[in-house]
Amino acid sequence: MYPASCANCLLPEYHPGFQKNLTMSCADHKDYHDEEFDPCCLFNTYVGDDKTISKKELLEDPLRFLYKLFSSGSVKGETLINLSVGSDVSKTFVAADFFKNIILLESSDCCIRAIESWIRNEPGAAEQSHAAEFACSLTGQSNGCKKQEEKARGAIKQVLKWDITKENPLGAVVLPQADCMVIVYHLQR
Repeated sequence: MYPASCANCLLPEYHPGFQKNLTMSCADHKDYHDEEFDPCCLFNTYVGDDKTISKKELLEDPLRFLYKLFSSGSVKGETLINLSVGSDVSKTFVAADFFKNIILLESSDCCIRAIESWIRNEPGAAEQSHAAEFACSLTGQSNGCKKQEEKARGAIKQVLKWDITKENPLGAVVLPQADCMVIVYHLQR
């Protein structure tokens, strides 16, 4: 079920007020969401729990790929950095089985707040149990998705803001050495 703020959200271009909720950077080939962007709407539009073919592909294909990669043993370690898109934490449901420390990087303050709300398991946070359920199915577990969500919450050690328009996108923050970096859905022309 969608939170009330997302009840009428289908695709961004059909979302009421879509144009006023976006700002464009003057930097070539880049756009950034401003503080008014609705991370819940983005999540529900592209990876929400209603199973359309495109949503299944956007959610399940990356999780399946990451599971195969990590379970093969070719990528392993303690720390994973995930360059996040919106409030989607689905990659952590797979990564938490292989990495103890997960750091999420996000470019939007409102998406950071949405992720932190999910980590604290607050009412109204984006419902992501369908992604945890799919991650569990990859390991042959038909139940245990609540445990997997808690495992992912515990593995996320930091949620940090990055700003690609700056010379040092993380500002004064120094990241620990990571064993793996996951970047999904970020495109540059």
